[in-house]
Amino acid sequence: MWEAMFGDQNADAKTLYAKISSVWLLGIEYSIHSDLRKHRQAARKMSPKELRDSIMKDIQKRNKRIYEDFYSRPWFTYREDFPAIGPLSLTSDAGWGCMLRTSQMMFCQGFLTHNLGRDWRFDPRNEMSETYGEILRWFLDSPEQRCPYSLHNLLKHAKCVDKKVGEWFGPQAACIVFKRCHEAHMNPKSASKLPIMYISSDGTMYLDQVLSTCAERKGGDGDLGNIIGRDEVGRKSGYKSGDGNLSEAERMILAQSCWKPMIIVIPVRLGLDSVNPGYINGLLRCLKLPQSLGFVGGRPRSSLYFLGFQEDRLIYLDPHTIQKTRPRDERLTKNSSTFHCGRLRTLKITEIDPSLALGFYCRDKGEFMHLWSCIEEMQTDTYPPFRVATKTPKYEDFDVDMLQEEVEKDPKEKKIDKLNKGTDNKREGERQKDRAKHSDSQDDGFILI
Repeated sequence: MWEAMFGDQNADAKTLYAKISSVWLLGIEYSIHSDLRKHRQAARKMSPKELRDSIMKDIQKRNKRIYEDFYSRPWFTYREDFPAIGPLSLTSDAGWGCMLRTSQMMFCQGFLTHNLGRDWRFDPRNEMSETYGEILRWFLDSPEQRCPYSLHNLLKHAKCVDKKVGEWFGPQAACIVFKRCHEAHMNPKSASKLPIMYISSDGTMYLDQVLSTCAERKGGDGDLGNIIGRDEVGRKSGYKSGDGNLSEAERMILAQSCWKPMIIVIPVRLGLDSVNPGYINGLLRCLKLPQSLGFVGGRPRSSLYFLGFQEDRLIYLDPHTIQKTRPRDERLTKNSSTFHCGRLRTLKITEIDPSLALGFYCRDKGEFMHLWSCIEEMQTDTYPPFRVATKTPKYEDFDVDMLQEEVEKDPKEKKIDKLNKGTDNKREGERQKDRAKHSDSQDDGFILI
């Protein structure tokens, strides 16, 4: 039955399709629970065989929708025979480019959602739109400017994250080079097709930084107007304030005179060697949000693009397949099946590497307010996947306060502090030597939260 419906699927897909548990993909729930309630009400009027056949029919309908959604997500894999890159003249990224490929998937999904909508579906039987073909061309393996997110152009910025061509990238490093390419791509000609981009630097989304990023571009589509009311925001996104009084964050967002569609990326590290179980619930809640673009991460030194989940298993796209490089002048609106994958795979969430980068897309102010309120609710959890704050901390003020406290100390206390400081410096020196001896050369510079 499964082969007839979905082709030669693997065991992961068969297990997922056979269960009645809800499946979440990028903020959309695929469930048959409402159908089951309908069957319970009609059970007395149906024979056991009729009831079973009716339930199976509803499961098949759900599975068809899951497959169509999953198959429509962009899939970028290792490629070979592309123009040589770097001093080693590499013509394939097999073995080292997987994190860049999964990052391409997540950002391409953001561009597709921005231009075609979350409900857009890929149909290999029909020619796709020119917009779809143009977005795919942005990611072809070519050093040309018309392919701004190609492997070649991403690696032009490798030095800014202390990487070389042929080295494996971590999630944060990959996001940084993508932002550099996005800045180069942002021009008056392409601006209407590009959302702006905000990438957190320390596992915290700062509202003042987001608003500052919005203010860098003025006018155009996606703005909900100047200062709009909370009720209007609610009508457009389903957002509702928790009470009658506006919070500081709500006031800051509503007072923002310019708003643009935005991709938000939060690189985090959710544990040391493995994901701390306390973060798992928050991570799954992020995948349920309608603004979700999934996240890039995977196993140690083996990156995957995670789109959703069922129960405790994550659904992902795997870039570890080598394909031939596509010709740069090929018409991608007609023949783009190599950029989509129908083989659904899953991984237990406890098996993923703790280093990852979460992605979100907000089309307008209302969607961002909804995202902010949802993440704020998670802050009451013991282990939220990342933090939010209205304002970026001013560390120089902290230093001044410390200096003032030092001046006001008693001379005897200063003498004791000096002795303690000498001992602490000696211990810190020993710890630094020990860390240098056992350091991992692939450190991503993450802040552990």
